[in-house]
Amino acid sequence: METYEILLVPIYIAFLTAIASTLKKKASFKDQENYFYLALLTKFFFAIMAGLIYKYVYLGGDTYNFYQIAQVYYKCFTNEPKLLWEMFMYEGGNQAIPKSIDHYNIYFYSWYRAETSAFFTSKIAGFFNLFSFNSYFICSLFFALIAFWGNWHLYLAISSYYPKLSKTLAFIIMLMPSVCFWSSGIFKDTITFACVGYLTYFMDTFFIRKKRTLLDIITALVCIYFLNIIKAYVLVCVAGASLFWYSYNLRKNVKSAFLKNALTPILLFVIVFALFQVLNVIGENQKKYSVENMFNTIETSQKWHAHVSQEGKSYSLGAYDQSFLGLLAIMPEAIFVAIFRPFIWESGLGLMLLSAIENLFISYLVIQLALRNFRAFFRIISRDPILLYCVIFTLTLAFMVGVSSYNFGALTRYRVSFVPLLLSAIIIARKNISAMDILEENPSNK
Repeated sequence: METYEILLVPIYIAFLTAIASTLKKKASFKDQENYFYLALLTKFFFAIMAGLIYKYVYLGGDTYNFYQIAQVYYKCFTNEPKLLWEMFMYEGGNQAIPKSIDHYNIYFYSWYRAETSAFFTSKIAGFFNLFSFNSYFICSLFFALIAFWGNWHLYLAISSYYPKLSKTLAFIIMLMPSVCFWSSGIFKDTITFACVGYLTYFMDTFFIRKKRTLLDIITALVCIYFLNIIKAYVLVCVAGASLFWYSYNLRKNVKSAFLKNALTPILLFVIVFALFQVLNVIGENQKKYSVENMFNTIETSQKWHAHVSQEGKSYSLGAYDQSFLGLLAIMPEAIFVAIFRPFIWESGLGLMLLSAIENLFISYLVIQLALRNFRAFFRIISRDPILLYCVIFTLTLAFMVGVSSYNFGALTRYRVSFVPLLLSAIIIARKNISAMDILEENPSNK
């Protein structure tokens, strides 16, 4: 870290904190506000830590490759500002670079320029870098602010249903160490993490509570656009879980038991049909996520992550038939890997150990829930639409991450979007099961 960065980072933290403070007014009750600044400063801390660890321990990596391209935009801004718009309009990938900015082509990291999602992430970093004095660490603070923005909205959405759990939910949604590390710096996962958080909030306010504003619609569309470019499969998971949430919220409001039972298969059919339409739309824009190319995309991702993984840090789901039935056959194992691995003895030292310790914590909570009353867990899910959303999003994203990563390092990054929702579901279920136990012991309280 340069001297000027050491001087400017505290100033930027104060400035960005002042900007973020405008979000505090969205809290619906006092207890939600108690964890606002702690969560925000935690994001800033881990953004700086990520930069220091990648710079001095790993001697580079994805985050600095993104930033290498971001510096090109600052170079253009200072030398030829009139070309800046063309620079941002250039999408990378298969698009030919315009002649007017061709002289900047040599500064683009070739693989990241060719990979659309990586190049788009670099452009976001490039935009923030214009306001960062060409400093990696200041630029990373902007990413941390975006991560907090999405994370805060996720917390508001879930804790509003369970105000008595606001303290516990604050920790598991906004303060889990490995989640904070991998979702605060200049990473793809920071953007997807923020978008998932906001879209969950949007789903709740717009469709469930029916509080609708034009700004919310525009913001949600931007999040959908970003997810579609950076990680379209995460968008599919959000869409699927949201459809279940909205549909079962409608079902919950039906008074007649007969109509509820009759409505269930109809809703399931509508959800499946709508989800296939979402897949088709995404597949038309992102060919690698089309149904025809899905298995090739999965196989390519598996081979790449297995290739770049360190010895002993990869995993395999074994041979399987490349068909939908084949994927269904390995689904339980893929979900298990994404949620519970790496184990302590698989992690070694370093950042992966942090994830392994969190996995041990998750394992403890799940085992405790299973021993207590696992059957009640499924009954509770069927009665609580937001809990259903958390579970379906977790399971679908865990499956997609588990079946494609084949590398514990990638796995620990890709799972950050579902860990807060997974832990929220477990904590909420524990609370509801405790309430059910009290009612069974004291029927007079019913």
